[in-house]
Amino acid sequence: MRKKIVLIILALTAVNVTFAAEKYFFKKRVSLYGGFRNVNLSQKPLGNNLDFLNYVYTDGQFDIYQYSEVELKLWSKENYQIETKISFYDNLTPYGFNVSFNYLLNSRVGVEAGSMASRLYLTEFNQFYSHVFDQEFYPRTIERQWNFSLGSVYIGPTFQMNYKWLQFETTLKAGVSSYLPFHQQNSIKKYQSNYKMVFDYQTNMNAAFFVMPEIEIFADIVKLNKILLGGRFKVNHYYSRNAVNYKLTTYEWTYENPVESKVRNTKHTFQQTDWDFGVFLRW
Repeated sequence: MRKKIVLIILALTAVNVTFAAEKYFFKKRVSLYGGFRNVNLSQKPLGNNLDFLNYVYTDGQFDIYQYSEVELKLWSKENYQIETKISFYDNLTPYGFNVSFNYLLNSRVGVEAGSMASRLYLTEFNQFYSHVFDQEFYPRTIERQWNFSLGSVYIGPTFQMNYKWLQFETTLKAGVSSYLPFHQQNSIKKYQSNYKMVFDYQTNMNAAFFVMPEIEIFADIVKLNKILLGGRFKVNHYYSRNAVNYKLTTYEWTYENPVESKVRNTKHTFQQTDWDFGVFLRW
């Protein structure tokens, strides 16, 4: 719920900036588009500790990672550009945002800095417990589906070019990313017995380098008074190597005398590619 509130606040703030700061921005653009996301993570051998990244949903059919996105971009008279993107999955659940600040060194070349976050889905944790424990145990309370977020901050060069009715923008984003901390608790129980085990996972931040090239193409279609309607296309590719590390608290029989340990998992190669199409209004 708190994530949804934050995203709504960002959207309202962007709208307020548009109307309250007319005199500071000579050009504005609102875009609406939909697209597909492909997520790919390298798999690691199953061990005695749960590696969450082995269970990230990566279905090649793209159905679970379809999304729509709303973008607001403002051009300042002093070569500054501000851009906000808020994204939703096909069930209208907010899945991420991207807020960026761009300074143009000349009419084409600039520097962009920003932050972004997106949501990933985890599934079928029960496979891990079936592997580690024998058939005398069964899942008692296991979150078979879960979601967590990937957050990033970045800086990088940007290139923009206008040719008649066509505009071209490309950015090389590079910076630091981390899977944002989350809490997960699972338990298993022995058949025909009161013996149970509870596993409490508290993940932590683990910074890693990432790189993401992005290309956007805009095409003007028709102009109505001062408002220009056009079409747009965007593609980007995100690459990093990181792990989800955590503090594990294990309980046996009761919640007394827990055993705590710190688990460091092997880094996975994470790749994410987005393609999307849509329309924009510029005035």
